[in-house]
Amino acid sequence: MLVAALFGAAAMGGYWMALRILGLPGSVLGDPIRQIFFRKVTEKSRSGARLVPVTLRAMLALCIITLPFAAILVFASQTIFSVVLGPSWSLAAIFIKIMALGWVVMFAGGLLPYVVILLGLQKQHFLFEIGLRAFEAAAMVSGYLAGSILVSLGLWAAVNALYIVAFLWFLHLWEAKSGARQVPAGSGAERAPECSPS
Repeated sequence: MLVAALFGAAAMGGYWMALRILGLPGSVLGDPIRQIFFRKVTEKSRSGARLVPVTLRAMLALCIITLPFAAILVFASQTIFSVVLGPSWSLAAIFIKIMALGWVVMFAGGLLPYVVILLGLQKQHFLFEIGLRAFEAAAMVSGYLAGSILVSLGLWAAVNALYIVAFLWFLHLWEAKSGARQVPAGSGAERAPECSPS
């Protein structure tokens, strides 16, 4: 992985643990939330309503729900890691402080793939994803050139948060231009597909 190649195994271990801890709420709450959301936006799509407003409200609600978890990690991660995992994971605690707020936006953005499916924008979404990976790589390399993985992780979090905002804006413009698309009955959209958050 790029983190290991640029910053070494210790940094990679801390980065991996930070991602694992940040992924805990998603492993518990992710599937139920996404199933409920998909049913709601499918109903909206069938009625001809725009999907971005309801998506934005759902994302803001998710941000509010996950902010306390992120705040705990920002202000108490070093203490928690020292007690639960031991002092050897102190680097991961530092990483989480930088990544937490970006993760809040990314977690909420996990709803967007369902809107993509309903609007038939898989190709456009794929192109956005390619751009995201390129900017993520650039963020890591920029931090390496600056001599700090903390710079890399700060840029990584910012890139991911901006990606969610940019793609949501793209969906808004798409709907404004072409209108909401209805899902035909029997198309298979009644059930939420398996989508991983971005």
